[in-house]
Amino acid sequence: MLQNNNYFTKRTYYPRKHVAFTLAEVLITLGIIGVVAALTLPTLIAHNKKQTTSAKIKKVYSTISQALIRAQVDNEGIENWDYASFSNDKVEDRKNASEKFAEKFLKPYLNAIGYDKNAKFKISNQQFSWPRIDLADGTQIFVNTGACYDIYVDINGNDKAPNEGGRDIFVFLLCNANKGGNQYNQPRFSAYGHSVTASRNTLKSFCASTTETLHQFCTGLLQFDNWEFKDDYPFRL
Repeated sequence: MLQNNNYFTKRTYYPRKHVAFTLAEVLITLGIIGVVAALTLPTLIAHNKKQTTSAKIKKVYSTISQALIRAQVDNEGIENWDYASFSNDKVEDRKNASEKFAEKFLKPYLNAIGYDKNAKFKISNQQFSWPRIDLADGTQIFVNTGACYDIYVDINGNDKAPNEGGRDIFVFLLCNANKGGNQYNQPRFSAYGHSVTASRNTLKSFCASTTETLHQFCTGLLQFDNWEFKDDYPFRL
């Protein structure tokens, strides 16, 4: 018969050895994390900004397109709207045409939250006084007339930098084929420079130009690329 023996009823416990990182190891690990973050965060931020800007441009292009479609239902066809001409009309005539277009054909169809017919518009080192329509998401739309209706869109509001074409200001046109000598076969709304004849290389070349007025063509380049900022887009956002 087996006797009660402590060998069978008790266990011997030994203290567990705790392993920890040394301060030097922690600092090295944090340093590596910091280097990786420094290398990857700018790329991630730039990519996110491109996506955000692309989404805003797509939205405003769709919004204005739909507004113009509804405006045609309530008014005569686009081909009968008033188009001013830089070569033939006075400055005051163009101003009146801009105001009429903004007030009659755009503002009522954009769910605007604000309107100023003499708003200050800043782009690069120039300033103008044009009709401005304010949207709920902070986008501001400015209107000027020439051979076409020129529609300048500032996606972050004109009081915020950089106020540069191709970065936060993008230009669209509503053109009438019967006036202004433009290249369109029919009245149409599109990005500046996105015509039936423009190639991507031409649009990119104009967009990248050191001449600031040619940065209007950046909008045409974006429309050509389905509103995406390709790797060779000339500007950092």
